[in-house]
Amino acid sequence: NLDMKDKIYLVSPNFIEEKVKKIFEMPGEIGFIARFGLLSGLREQEIIYIKEKEICSNGYGCDCDSLHKVDCKNGLTIIAIGWTRGNKKALATIIPTHYWEKFRVLQKFDYTDISATHKIMKRHVGIAYIAMRKIHYNVMRFKDTLSVDEAEVLAGRFSSVSGRHYVLHDPEKLSEKYKIAWNNFGINIDLL
Repeated sequence: NLDMKDKIYLVSPNFIEEKVKKIFEMPGEIGFIARFGLLSGLREQEIIYIKEKEICSNGYGCDCDSLHKVDCKNGLTIIAIGWTRGNKKALATIIPTHYWEKFRVLQKFDYTDISATHKIMKRHVGIAYIAMRKIHYNVMRFKDTLSVDEAEVLAGRFSSVSGRHYVLHDPEKLSEKYKIAWNNFGINIDLL
């Protein structure tokens, strides 16, 4: 008799698996926006921020205010974000490369699109758009696929030392763990 929030926080694998499956069944652009939010684990503001933010041409690891990305050999892209608003932070995200490319060329994307997706998700999936962030974290931590430090970095809760180490030091290894985490819930990243 748990409500949705309790099931997500208490990590009910069946609940998470059911919601992930329903999100991946959503059709069209709304489905794409929902899957992008789930796969990235980003907050709504962060997704809007990375949509139009310039990508640094100096390469990964530069200290400028632009986004920095690494296209990994396994079809995933790690985006270093460096976004901070108050106590909320986004250091980085991992996303399938073709999702990232499709997202960046969307003609229009703003809060209206997220709001529409939120309403449809509440009706058809039974969760709010923001709840996907918690689901993403639980997917990453399930069976200790990602360590606490690694998952915390992707969730925006990190110390500067762990953040630099896990995101900048070995992006290929982190992206492989990301693939395994989703595979635990029946999502083959290679087939998306």
